[in-house]
Amino acid sequence: MVSERSVRSPVTPSFRGGDPLRPYEREEWEAYWRRVREDDAYAALRKEIREEAEHHDAESVPALTWELFRRWTVDGDRQTYETAYFRRRKRLTAHALRLLVWPEEARFRDALCETIWAVCDEFSWCLPAHFPWPAESEIVDVEDDFAPDEEALNRFSGLHIDLFAAETAFALAEIRRLAGRRLPRLIRDRIRYEVFRRVLIPFAHGGPYAWETARHNWAAVCAGSVGAAALYLMRDDRRLSELLQRVLRSLEYFLDGYGEDGVCREGYNYWVYGFGFYTYFADLLLRHSEGRIDLFASEKVRKIAAFQQYAFLSGTYTVSFSDALPQTPVFLGLAHFLHRRFPDLVVPESGLGAPLFADHCGRWAPALRNIIWYDPKQQGIRWPEGTVYLPDAQWLVCRRAAEDGSGIYAFAAKGGHNDEPHNHNDVGSFILHADGRSFITDLGCGLYSAAYFGRERYTFLCNGSQGHSVPIVGGLFQRAGADARAAVRSVRTDGLNARLVLEAAAAYDAAACGLCEWVRTFDWRGAETPPRLVLEDGFMFDGRPADVVERFICSVLPEPCGDGRVALRGRTRDLVVSYDALRWEPVVTPLVHMDHFGNSDVCYALDFRQRSRSVTDAQAVFRLEFAFTA
Repeated sequence: MVSERSVRSPVTPSFRGGDPLRPYEREEWEAYWRRVREDDAYAALRKEIREEAEHHDAESVPALTWELFRRWTVDGDRQTYETAYFRRRKRLTAHALRLLVWPEEARFRDALCETIWAVCDEFSWCLPAHFPWPAESEIVDVEDDFAPDEEALNRFSGLHIDLFAAETAFALAEIRRLAGRRLPRLIRDRIRYEVFRRVLIPFAHGGPYAWETARHNWAAVCAGSVGAAALYLMRDDRRLSELLQRVLRSLEYFLDGYGEDGVCREGYNYWVYGFGFYTYFADLLLRHSEGRIDLFASEKVRKIAAFQQYAFLSGTYTVSFSDALPQTPVFLGLAHFLHRRFPDLVVPESGLGAPLFADHCGRWAPALRNIIWYDPKQQGIRWPEGTVYLPDAQWLVCRRAAEDGSGIYAFAAKGGHNDEPHNHNDVGSFILHADGRSFITDLGCGLYSAAYFGRERYTFLCNGSQGHSVPIVGGLFQRAGADARAAVRSVRTDGLNARLVLEAAAAYDAAACGLCEWVRTFDWRGAETPPRLVLEDGFMFDGRPADVVERFICSVLPEPCGDGRVALRGRTRDLVVSYDALRWEPVVTPLVHMDHFGNSDVCYALDFRQRSRSVTDAQAVFRLEFAFTA
């Protein structure tokens, strides 16, 4: 745990009432939207906006019923309610963007007004999974009928600030500002009233909220969204300054959750989410303060901004440690904005860009900025070759272009510990990738539910070490906890080659399996044609050695060849695993993984099991080689 003293108290100058969209004037905004409406460079964006909005025109606003809302408390299901909730947010985003691009269409204005009205009518802007449900056994005894219990009253009013309540406040406040008088006065007033009632007043007079001191995405998304809504709607300079003091302190906690290497250990998508909202607010604050408050000025923020260029294996395939999506497009608006601020950052090639409505949650803030921050002149480049070691997270990421230009070979490995944000028990895990396929894979995130974030978390294949490429020792998987960690013995990067040596016996229950030492050595020979990985595991036991199973999670069916080799077949090249056939027997087991969107995917556990228990030494070394074919 990081000491409270490491979080600086922000010093904020007093805020004058301003406009977070300055220095743009109304005429400039109108000229910008005219360019979006008419310039061929934005033709694809226009098509997306029109088609998405028309899709929502053809259906009624999804109902958010009591039956859907309570589902979370019945069986832990999140998806049923959230599907309808996020359809509403996609509807809001699509209708608002359409009105901005085609502002003279009365029916577009009316469609947006209907959607805003529906959002303002919702019982709560929170998701049920984040709502402060009362215990059924709770008894509220209030003597004065006209002085009800404040906590119960807030629940009855649906007042609680989670990620999505804060995002909704940000979205409505920004839409109100951009649409201006194209929205009827009653709609503008209703937005202002609901944002104050549901978010700004509870934040200003309540709390502290748990997320205010969180060292992960919640602090940036919630605080950044609250701060953005306040910049748009609050007129009292003193109260705005007081509120922003708390917002800025929360953002300090968010930054404190990152190491100096800038790695988002929650996974790439949470970098887009958390650091994205940090960036959205920081830009608005910089404009509002006329350059006096610059949240981009620190070297640490520059390192965090650079994380994207290390978070991909090839194309849209990510280094999918923790709760990352294994494949995801790039938010080009955010990438182009960060490149303008930090010119040394890599600009991803334009073909990797996300569709405007790719976000399944329908978030407004990134969709808008994928338009207004997008630079059609930036075509970008392919993720560059090289090796990088990121010491705070203990990540090693290596990329090497195929000589025939057919793609990228990639290797990624991690040490870390088993109490990271969105933690998986995965100390010592790794990925081997080529041909747009992770042969040895990390499954990334699963389908979120109550159990997924509860006591059963590590029974899920993608979260426990049983679903990662790490050993099973004495029949045991890795344990959770911050003390289940790796120590880096040595690391070397040399051009396209790299070597990482970890000691991580602490990841296992030593008392149960007698493991004293587990040294895993990754020797990535990326300069060879084709590249290969030599993996060596050294074990030391206290007394008689426990049985060891070397497990690897594969995206394609491993095929034992019977001669000390196992082949994983790709589209244009294979991965061949070589092992000592006298000591090991390969066993292939199909496994089912439920992905983040509820789809069932089949993967395979390739287990190398000892042929006999004749090994009596307290120390054993096992060596395997993973070689790509040309």
